[in-house]
Amino acid sequence: MHPALRDLGAVGVSSFLAAIAAMLVISIVGKAFGAALLGEYLLIRRMAAWLQAGVQLPAGVALPRYVSASLNDPNSPKEAYFVSALLTACGIGLLSCVVLLFWRHPISKLVFGSSELDHLVLPLSVLLMGLAIHGVVFGYLQGNLQMGRASALQICNLAVLPVLAAMLLRSRHSIPLIVNTIGILMIVFAGLFALPILHKGNFWFSPSQLKKHGSELLSYGFSRVSGDFGLQALLSLPAVIAAHYFPINSVSFLLLAGSFLTVVSAATLPLGIILLSRVSRSIALTGVDQLKYRVSYFVSALIELSVFICLQMILFADVIVRFWVGPTFLEGIKIIQIAILAVPFYFVYAGLRGVIDAAAIKAYNTRNIYIAGAGFLICIVLVRVLVPQSLLLGGFAAAGVVGMVILAWATIWTVKKLFAIRLDWPRLIPGIIVGLMFGGLSFWIHGVLQYQPGPTILAVYEILVTAAYLLVLGLINPPWIQFFRSTMLNYSSPTKGEATD
Repeated sequence: MHPALRDLGAVGVSSFLAAIAAMLVISIVGKAFGAALLGEYLLIRRMAAWLQAGVQLPAGVALPRYVSASLNDPNSPKEAYFVSALLTACGIGLLSCVVLLFWRHPISKLVFGSSELDHLVLPLSVLLMGLAIHGVVFGYLQGNLQMGRASALQICNLAVLPVLAAMLLRSRHSIPLIVNTIGILMIVFAGLFALPILHKGNFWFSPSQLKKHGSELLSYGFSRVSGDFGLQALLSLPAVIAAHYFPINSVSFLLLAGSFLTVVSAATLPLGIILLSRVSRSIALTGVDQLKYRVSYFVSALIELSVFICLQMILFADVIVRFWVGPTFLEGIKIIQIAILAVPFYFVYAGLRGVIDAAAIKAYNTRNIYIAGAGFLICIVLVRVLVPQSLLLGGFAAAGVVGMVILAWATIWTVKKLFAIRLDWPRLIPGIIVGLMFGGLSFWIHGVLQYQPGPTILAVYEILVTAAYLLVLGLINPPWIQFFRSTMLNYSSPTKGEATD
């Protein structure tokens, strides 16, 4: 088995557990607190996801990229990069907290839709600080290809701690208390995972050295942070804009729909994490040309798999929502299903962004997000002018889908340009048809038979359908399946000096 596949498995498990934990916390809050308080929790989460791009500026993409690119250097400055990133991230995090708390009333009005929600600003600040320190430690482990420890950190901070906090504190009926607890514990556990790094390394670096590496990280990350802000805007602004026109319990439908995209993000996160480090290292060793065919197969796989995943999520969204947060949220199921249409396009972008960041210093992802953001804002204006009030919430959801369509198209175009690959669209048609066929089967079972399975039966059904889908794909044997079998599963260790990526 290829080392990248083992790393993918480790990060995949941790990302899966983090996604399940996020769903469990939403379920606990939604069932125990109701739609209004669930809306508050989801707003804090969405704003934290939006603003964490700033506090993780030196660590999110820059730190793992520079650490992995210097692994073969006998005098690797990776520890200096770690210390520089830690100091910078903490500084940015503290500054962000001061700004948020000092202007909490206007900020609450702007991002939460009401100044009466200013009590959510403090927990948002604490959570951002936790994400800043977590991001630095995780980014260093990721760049150092220590994916076992990175996955353990992710399980602790993004899976175990949120669920424990929600379960143990739900009787207090306080969203700020739950979020504050999660943020503080994230800082503690990230510090514990950083201790072995600090213990093994020599961290007597001169201020000039720290300044040099910090400047590199900031320069690389700064051109991407606006792109991360833009991406989170595509995910968050439909709900933020809706908060100025609808009560929080109605906005919670859009926020809940965004959680489906979060699940997709968790599914593709392992790909982005592994590919950023390994593609950076492989380019440093062999150049871009050696990766041309691998990337083309990867793009084909993302497109074909996204069709199957999207259809299954849309068709059983009502079953998932009923079990997840209760039947009271089913009145907004159409809004949720509209938003889920963005899943295949977000799937493509999230899977390929790490490849693009590794292949070029220029921030192509940021440019693509700007293009998509412009399309999204145009759609928002058209929706506000042309769509009646009764359909306005669905119009905001549809505008988010259009933004993701544009982003996926721009991402594929960029990958084709960077790696000089050519997608053979006719060869993708059989795989797409297979996904549509299984979507049609689920539609017939769910619609014609009025089948409403419980969560266990639905999980078993989806496992069987996914297995059958993969079996049929194996029979038609598209090129990316052939590549996966021959390269990833029949792997022999390279001789010394050869690239392993």
